[in-house]
Amino acid sequence: MSLNKRRIIGLTGGIGSGKSTVADYLRAKGISVIDADKMAKSLTDKDTPIMEKIKQSFGNVFFEDGSLDRKKLAEIIFSDMDKKIILEDLITKKVVDDIIIKIDDLRKENKEGITIIDAPLLFEFGLNEIMDENWLITANMELRINRVMARDSVIPEAVISRIKAQMTDFEKAEKADIIIDNDGSLEELHKKIDVLLERLKYESN
Repeated sequence: MSLNKRRIIGLTGGIGSGKSTVADYLRAKGISVIDADKMAKSLTDKDTPIMEKIKQSFGNVFFEDGSLDRKKLAEIIFSDMDKKIILEDLITKKVVDDIIIKIDDLRKENKEGITIIDAPLLFEFGLNEIMDENWLITANMELRINRVMARDSVIPEAVISRIKAQMTDFEKAEKADIIIDNDGSLEELHKKIDVLLERLKYESN
């Protein structure tokens, strides 16, 4: 574990696990969160250079105004592993490189505090190796499916396809330092996060 004053925490979890809920709570507590998904989305805003490459690789996955139809693109990559790899080469690797630079800058500053790296592919791209600690949010399959169905208005089979395209919780758990079960209420989840933050605060003193 780094002796740097700034604690860098990797936060991850499969689709529907509640990772974003944890990230939102941490932000509400005043903790800095670097969101890999938002970084990826900024790369695919309308008229960005990478959009032409997406068109060449995936065809017409755009709305009439030229903006990216993210739902259509997701359906493609979660049903075709080769396409998923192409997208990761175009976008995810760039995001990973940018996160590494941000972490390096934070450590050079050597200021006290906590920074959360909210990254769905934390383990897949080896970002966990440069964190001080890695948190994995988990939940049972039924809950995950129901959450994503309610959020994205998709059928169960679509959610299951996405889950199968991701690293399993078992594989992630072997790499995680902290596993946070999110099968309970929102209040219970918040209490678990509060305990972890208190421990980090104690260790920094």
